[in-house]
Amino acid sequence: MRLVVCIVVLITAYVVSCAFIETNSSSASNHPKVAEAIQTFNLDPVNKHSNWGFFAQSVDNGSLIGSFNSDKSLTPASTLKVVSTMAALDILGDDYIYTTTLAYDGSIANGALNGNIYIIGGGDPTLGTPRKDIATYYKALLNKWIAAVQALGIYKINGRIIGDARFFSEEMTPSEWIWEDMGNYYGAGSSGLSFHENRYDIIFDSGASEGKSTRLVNVIPEVPGVEFINRVKAGPAGSGDRAYIYGAPYSNIYHVRGTIPPSKSGFPVRGAVPDPAVFAATCLHNALKKAGISISEKATSIRHLKLAKKMPKTTPKTFHTHNSPPLKDIVYWTNKRSINIFAEHILRTLGKSKYKVASIDNGLKAVKNYWKNKNVDIGSLIMHDGSGLSPSNAISPKTLTNMLIHYRYNRGYQAFYHSLPVAGNANDKGHLKSFMKGSGNKMHVKSGYIGNNRCYTGYIETQTQGLVAFTIMVNHYTCGNGTMKKKIEQLLRSVTSL
Repeated sequence: MRLVVCIVVLITAYVVSCAFIETNSSSASNHPKVAEAIQTFNLDPVNKHSNWGFFAQSVDNGSLIGSFNSDKSLTPASTLKVVSTMAALDILGDDYIYTTTLAYDGSIANGALNGNIYIIGGGDPTLGTPRKDIATYYKALLNKWIAAVQALGIYKINGRIIGDARFFSEEMTPSEWIWEDMGNYYGAGSSGLSFHENRYDIIFDSGASEGKSTRLVNVIPEVPGVEFINRVKAGPAGSGDRAYIYGAPYSNIYHVRGTIPPSKSGFPVRGAVPDPAVFAATCLHNALKKAGISISEKATSIRHLKLAKKMPKTTPKTFHTHNSPPLKDIVYWTNKRSINIFAEHILRTLGKSKYKVASIDNGLKAVKNYWKNKNVDIGSLIMHDGSGLSPSNAISPKTLTNMLIHYRYNRGYQAFYHSLPVAGNANDKGHLKSFMKGSGNKMHVKSGYIGNNRCYTGYIETQTQGLVAFTIMVNHYTCGNGTMKKKIEQLLRSVTSL
């Protein structure tokens, strides 16, 4: 009887072991220290209900460092940005420049332009950026544009400012983006003429206690033709910005709901511009008027004129050109600061470069075909955008890591590697200053987070295994975000210690 019990125990142990190996592909080859960390992470109660996967491999010698659920397609969040930015640096080149032009039609006589001024977009995501460390700050750019108009001797415009966004197709957002995201700054759509990162601030004053109403004080910069319906209340003290703006591209009614902290004056809630071409034209219109140049008609766009069947019949003359920073700098900020609109512009630019039309679908096709042509198995890749904002995106940890391994020897590698945030470095420009503290600047990592999905992918410099590429994705966890972050750090320290 005792022999039978022992046999049953052994068989059970064997079955459990086989099940673990089946779930954890190649687990027998995991580095012992990493294998122990993987098992600890997997058995942690915080992962009882989560789906997660991990893959790490040495770039230098090809040895497997660790693997768990590495072939499973999981939601990557913003780590998907590396897929599109790597492709862009290789396809477009790190010195690719976006160009925006000012032009006019009609004639100039006695200081008056009897015609229109056009802002002709070239797809530049940095045009008029509100960030002073990325490109020409929007106020400085408007001053340059004012000077360019004044240099023509124009002090009166008998016409209007017209935004031309035809460099991209008219679709601004992927169909898989969710309603809660699209009206907010991080869900701003991409346009052939984007300006100020297609974002604005709604300024609120809030009541003195929780549940009290708020007052919408101002919108900066002006967003023409939009009515904001305010349903925002004061929330608990110290609660932060929990307000959301609901509205679709080209819509003229936006609803604002949620809460902001009580007893606040001038509290900003950041939104996504519904019609970037009209917004850009309005910003220039207002700046010119402030500089003393009168304009007889309100700003508009080529799209609006086309809908009204009032398209100009003359060819405008270019009088000013503005160039963006080179692509390597745009990719740098795309990954360092995880700027969604930059990634979406890059995706559309790839579509235009490869297939002549800058649509979202063409951009996706360009990225997928790039990786196919590099012999990377993309069977796990489900891609709906360039930024990772859609929760329907998916890719396996192994595929994403294989992309990093392959890219080590591509011409764009140095620019790409430089764009990844340095984990635990207080002086880095990225958002991972508090992640993996004490790791000695060994990790260049892109993070991703949307709604209880937390992911990291990048490179780790190790003493014994050289450069290691890795990806970890944890989806649908039920613990706090800070708790999951610490658990992931514990697993990754097993790799940094090699």
